[in-house]
Amino acid sequence: LWTRLGPLTPIAVRTALGCALAGYASLALGIGRPYWALVTAASLYQANVTLTWNRAVQRVVGNLAGVLLFAAVVPVAHLGPLALVLCCLLFNFGAEALIGRNYWLGTVCVTPLALLVTEFAGYQPPGDLITERAVDTLVGALVGFAAAVAVTNRRAGDRVQRALSTADRAREHAARLL
Repeated sequence: LWTRLGPLTPIAVRTALGCALAGYASLALGIGRPYWALVTAASLYQANVTLTWNRAVQRVVGNLAGVLLFAAVVPVAHLGPLALVLCCLLFNFGAEALIGRNYWLGTVCVTPLALLVTEFAGYQPPGDLITERAVDTLVGALVGFAAAVAVTNRRAGDRVQRALSTADRAREHAARLL
């Protein structure tokens, strides 16, 4: 079935299922921002289950560390609008500098940035933000990973094997020509 629909179909199904279920699970738990669970689920999906597991661990560790960093910085951000803007700029710089090199370290900066940005609309109780982000991260990672396990692309391994065999034949042919 996957081959007739295209090679990206399993990823699309996995993402749609994982995101929808993560958002629904967060709503069912009564969390105020279910989109955080949905975004966590969406951020996990990689080429295979092992890489997806690694990304899930990085996301959870980074977000939980980021929540702790937010808890430490939020009193400074509440000193006034300028302090809030400067904190956001600092975390934005950290996120941009780190996320491409080390995903979990980048999320350590993205998480407090996301939490501080909610403050622009008005004061948010830090305890609520911390709880919601931590719970939504865990829900999104668990449900998202479950969707990755449920919807696999077993044919991807066959394609990799065929590609490696083709590369070997091409190398051997090139060696004979030389």
